[in-house]
Amino acid sequence: MRGHGEVLLHQRPVDWILYNDLIDLLRVSTPSGPGNYVPALDKAENLLMSNQCGSCALLLLFLSDGRPGDNIAGGSALTNWQAACCVK
Repeated sequence: MRGHGEVLLHQRPVDWILYNDLIDLLRVSTPSGPGNYVPALDKAENLLMSNQCGSCALLLLFLSDGRPGDNIAGGSALTNWQAACCVK
């Protein structure tokens, strides 16, 4: 994981080529550094909200190596992110 959100594959059809690319990512990716979920969740939200076609099927994979490392006072990063999304 990294300290920022990163899009690894974008707007790809769901086919065997995508499957093989995901397997390749699995084989070469290694966890490193802090795993901050909030920047990645913000990026995921922006990507999902950029879809202007309501009939378009979307698939989003959120890859993580475990527990978030975000240090946010007053609760977990995921709980704070969920609360912030509900306020918008």
